[in-house]
Amino acid sequence: MSKRETLKTRLAGRIFTATFTKADGTTRKAWGQLVEDDRLNDPPDTVTFIDFGLGKPRRAKLDGPYEFRSGKTVVSG
Repeated sequence: MSKRETLKTRLAGRIFTATFTKADGTTRKAWGQLVEDDRLNDPPDTVTFIDFGLGKPRRAKLDGPYEFRSGKTVVSG
């Protein structure tokens, strides 16, 4: 199971906080909700979510350190 599928299974429909590493190496904190994005064929380790802080969709690559937390559910890598 890919990292994206694991997140979708564990956090389906839930609001979460996330910490992930951006492409430039900096750490980004966000809070939001996962969404399906069928516009692009993203690699299996990329997720799309609505970032409530920005009010728009964002993508996060899961190839660097990351943590998604919703209540007691934590998905990290």
